[in-house]
Amino acid sequence: MSYAVLFPGQGSQYVGMGGDVFATRGDLLVDVADQILGWSLSQLCAAGPEEDLTRTEQA
Repeated sequence: MSYAVLFPGQGSQYVGMGGDVFATRGDLLVDVADQILGWSLSQLCAAGPEEDLTRTEQA
């Protein structure tokens, strides 16, 4: 099964977005995504910094 974290468009994301989902849905495989990416997707979404979260190359 494939998973994706999607935002509705450039500029609509904000620090803290998805925090409840990441905290309650262990089946989202966020840890696997972190390993593949080489950086923490959940940490970026939860804590920012906003400058990094809004960068197109993070999409």
